[in-house]
Parts: sequence; C-alpha cells; structure tokens
Amino acid sequence: MIDRKAVIMPILVLLSVQGVIGSIIFFEKESDKIIDYLTLETGKVAGASTSEIIDLTKEIPIIPDAEISSVDTFQKSASVTLQSSFPEEEIKTYYDDFMLLNDWEQIDVNRYQKANRQLEIDITGNLIKLILTRT
Repeated sequence: MIDRKAVIMPILVLLSVQGVIGSIIFFEKESDKIIDYLTLETGKVAGASTSEIIDLTKEIPIIPDAEISSVDTFQKSASVTLQSSFPEEEIKTYYDDFMLLNDWEQIDVNRYQKANRQLEIDITGNLIKLILTRT
C-alpha cells in the first residue's frame, strides 16, 4: 500500500517551488513594462507627482521620527499625511516655529502663504496632514 503523504508532500513542495520560480521569471521579463506602466511621461508614479513631492519636502520639513502614511497629488496641490510619535502640542510647536523661521505668513488658522504657495497644516493627535497648493 502506498502512503498518500509520501506522494502528496513532494508534489506540493514541487508546485510551490515552481510557482516561486515562475513569478521570478515573469517579473524579470515584465519588470520594464510594469515600471513603464507606473511611470508616466508626466512624472507621476502610481498617482503621485514626483515634482510635487520634492517641492513639498523642500518647503516643509518632515518632523523627525514621522512616518509617511500617504501621498496624494491633484492639479496644483500635493498632500502628505504623516504619523509621529510626538504628542500633538510638540508637533504644533515644531511647525509653528518652522513657519516663523522660514518667512511663511499666517493667513488663517493653520494656513500659511509664501510666494506662490499656500500651506495648510492639520494636526490631530499624532497625525499630520500637510497640503501644499500652488497659487
């Protein structure tokens, strides 16, 4: 009598190895097409404009220790959502100090302007949302 486990286990291992090898071969062959698909001539990568992200991080520093949760771009705006381990008051103080030291004019509560850019800063707990808009 044949032991079913002795027959089935090697088959399952072989199928798993074939799946991994097949995935690696497919990605190596198709990676250029995938990258071309995600990277458009406009510089947008997976829905985000690289130029907007670079502009935002040059204008507004990411508070130390923060992790980027999301990045969105739309028309003349870029939005970055961060999560920090600092308490809300420390985050607010950090950004208030930065805005003053870098010549941003406060035009409303949590809204600032400098040259042709407006920045809205929304801080709730340890979540930070920065929206930079070109005017």
